[in-house]
Amino acid sequence: MNNLTSIQERYKRDTLAVRLGGLAANLARVKSFSNDSTHCEAVKYLLEESKYFIEWTAPDADLPLQSELVELQLKLAQWERDWQRIWTNPEERNAIAVEAGDWSDRILGKSGLLNVESTNRDMKNLKTVESSMIRAVGYDRKMRVLEVVFNSGETYRYEGVSPDVYKDLMNASSKGRYMHDEIIDVYPYTLVSRR
Repeated sequence: MNNLTSIQERYKRDTLAVRLGGLAANLARVKSFSNDSTHCEAVKYLLEESKYFIEWTAPDADLPLQSELVELQLKLAQWERDWQRIWTNPEERNAIAVEAGDWSDRILGKSGLLNVESTNRDMKNLKTVESSMIRAVGYDRKMRVLEVVFNSGETYRYEGVSPDVYKDLMNASSKGRYMHDEIIDVYPYTLVSRR
């Protein structure tokens, strides 16, 4: 990984909850990217980065969470060890995608970022946007949560979204295309409401 020290310094500035959300987001990306065999290097990078995220997060976690993080760390190391065999076998690659998704959900649940009450307080400032797909967008910088109200009437909350991704979404000429390419199926999400 390039510039590991600066990545570590930036990562450790966040709260434990946000760091866990970032780890969960990485695992969600592993799930999503594993569906395409051309993403081998991207997934390999995400696995390596996730191992560092665990190393930098575990010392600040309580003992039960530390145990889970160690279990995940071992799983990631096993995947890396058998990487060439796993990636060339579509069934094994799919199994990794499913397991990474399960781990993402598990870690996100432990993060506390899904506490709807605390996030709802911070999502009152939705901004209306011009888009054929999206009606409004809200962002909680502290919790790294993006809320999107679609023109269909559904509202989704995406966890672990960086301020840069939010800024890029708001500046995108096609917000719908940006959502499809950079957010949907990349970040863990929750359906908040339906019309």
